[in-house]
Order: sequence, then structure tokens, then C-alpha cells
Amino acid sequence: MSAAEVDEKICSPAAPLSKEEHLDIYEGIRRLPQHLQEVTILHYFYGKKVKEISAVFNEPVGTTKYKLHEARRKLKIYLEEDKA
Repeated sequence: MSAAEVDEKICSPAAPLSKEEHLDIYEGIRRLPQHLQEVTILHYFYGKKVKEISAVFNEPVGTTKYKLHEARRKLKIYLEEDKA
């Protein structure tokens, strides 16, 4: 599963998730370090744009993008571990 597939699983309204998939994603997010949890939740669950999130944390946009990238990368690993 690629990072893009993880991204799509989290936020795609066109592909409803099963209860098990929801639980897997929530568990994966819970396993993330707090700073990655925060940006992930703001972006995917509250619909905040990267620029808005960077303003909340008073950090460069690039830093927020990196955090989201890292969160997706780690979620991918967690989701793959759960399947094994």
C-alpha cells in the first residue's frame, strides 16, 4: 500500500470504509507521535488546509507538509503490520 493509498483510505468519501478499516485507521493514528497525530487529525478530520495548520503551530508550511508525509508513511507501516 502506497502513501497515496493511505491518504485516499483516510479521506475518500467515494470509498466507504468498513468498521474494521475505521478501527484500524484510528488505532494507527493513536500510535503516531503526538505532533503527527495533531496535524493528521486537523487535516483529515477537521478539513484544515496545510497553510491553516502551519499557522496554528506557527511553523513553516514545509514543516507541516513533512509531518503529514511522515504520518502517512507511518500509518502505511502500521496498517501493513495489522494485515500480517
